[in-house]
Amino acid sequence: MIDNTPNRNPGPRNLLARKTVYFTVELAVSLALLTLVHVVSDRVQAPLTANHGRGWDGVWYAQMAEQIANGQPVSAPAPFVYRIGVPFLASLADTRDIVHGFRKVNIAATYLTTFLLALWFRLSIDGAGLRFFFLLLFLCNWLAPPRVVHIYPANVDVWAYPFLLIMLLLIHTSSRWKSLTRVIVIAVLCAVGVLVRETVAIVTVAVPFAYNPLRLISTGGRLHLAWRGRMIRFLLPTGCALMVLVTVHQFVHPVGRGGSFWLAAMMWSYSKSWLAYCHSWFVAFGPILFIPVYHFRDVLQYFSHRQYQAAYMAALVMITLVSPADIERHVLVAVPIIYTLIAYLVEKYWRVWSMPLVMGIVLISQALASRVFFTIAPDEGVHPAYVLLTPLSSRTPWHDLFPLFAIPRIAVTSFWEYVVLGVALLLFVRFRSLKGCISAVRVAFFRARNCITWTSEALSPSPSDVASSDGYTAAHK
Repeated sequence: MIDNTPNRNPGPRNLLARKTVYFTVELAVSLALLTLVHVVSDRVQAPLTANHGRGWDGVWYAQMAEQIANGQPVSAPAPFVYRIGVPFLASLADTRDIVHGFRKVNIAATYLTTFLLALWFRLSIDGAGLRFFFLLLFLCNWLAPPRVVHIYPANVDVWAYPFLLIMLLLIHTSSRWKSLTRVIVIAVLCAVGVLVRETVAIVTVAVPFAYNPLRLISTGGRLHLAWRGRMIRFLLPTGCALMVLVTVHQFVHPVGRGGSFWLAAMMWSYSKSWLAYCHSWFVAFGPILFIPVYHFRDVLQYFSHRQYQAAYMAALVMITLVSPADIERHVLVAVPIIYTLIAYLVEKYWRVWSMPLVMGIVLISQALASRVFFTIAPDEGVHPAYVLLTPLSSRTPWHDLFPLFAIPRIAVTSFWEYVVLGVALLLFVRFRSLKGCISAVRVAFFRARNCITWTSEALSPSPSDVASSDGYTAAHK
């Protein structure tokens, strides 16, 4: 007897075809969302008017692009003069309007970044809903490439994202590190990427940790570094990046106000406030950064199984500690690591973070911090009267959005609002209801009052102490 029942278990080939179709649909939706963000931003966001639309650092990048287009020697202050990659592309894109050339090549970079980020989320996050949520967070962030190219087109930071994402994807998908092929590809990408921005080289720190070489030895509790193969292969990307940087230093001409890198690094690391530094991370990523703060033990476990991501984050922290004051645009390159970490924690503790009250607070505060409802003043603007995590005005000047550049009233207000929000989220997550939070606050208040009362009573002099003190005073008159 022949069984004509269709096979309900698809074969490997059909399963692969189905996954390919799903990813194609996700990619099409992702690129459509990016296009929507570009269309809306182009209509509502005017570009900066400072220095004829070139901004501040963009003055030197535009000057370099004009020099390349005219066949002149490249000269600009250090370190801008060493970042010749994007100015070269801008000079090819539009020789008559250099700022428009930067806009063209940076918009192209946003499409490449979105494609790579969608692929990264596909490999790292299980739920399709979470993948679209975090991609939308990236697209709507006021400092992320899709929006920043419309306010500040003459910048080179946008092209750092594709290089970093490609190299992180190569490390993430590596199954056999005995072959030099993948390391050589990373070395080539790193050598080209440092022409865009020197921070691309932080991936070289992550390469040696691709297969989790740190092992905890059970006897004695010591850490053992189990390198596989020869260490020389892991130094190849670093060597290529250094070689390209040295070569560029020989062909360009730094002029003007460029100074010593080490002197500038020491100055910035000394002058930075740790509170302002932590505040800058929240300004870049928003209140969702409280999720890994709350589950810090799970974060340590997560990075112990993904040591290359831990090395990447450690290198980024070290660099941003000695970088200039506007570190928000530098730390944002941690988007693939931070977002996948938060997605992992949300999936693991879904019952906690999916509570209506908690989810509502996180979504509303994240939308405010991302400035979904506000644009940025293209000119000097006006200092806003109200601040709720971020200045609540579309006339806010560019510098008031960065804690280390903003006027003290805005920076301090935003910082303490993040502190209050973090404590509120901690209470809501811990006690699961508004009534429970109020009860916990009341208990804490009464305990603090009783502690203060007990301390004041314990420290106040007793009658016997007063009598002995009076006797001592009378005896010595």
